[in-house]
Amino acid sequence: MKKVVYLPLDDRPCNYVFPNKLFNTDLLNIDLIDKEKIGSRKNAGNHDEISSWLMDSIKNADALVLSID
Repeated sequence: MKKVVYLPLDDRPCNYVFPNKLFNTDLLNIDLIDKEKIGSRKNAGNHDEISSWLMDSIKNADALVLSID
């Protein structure tokens, strides 16, 4: 199984929930950050926690998807 680290833009379902439901299969394991650590549409996320999670998660990942605006 391939591990894909996914950092969504924010916690809206179109960014956080739907990609995980679509692509988390028997062939792909989506590693998704905790919702509390990322921002929402009107509030910024915790940069230190996001950076720490990202650096730890990519160590054994096969791919990385970053959503940025």
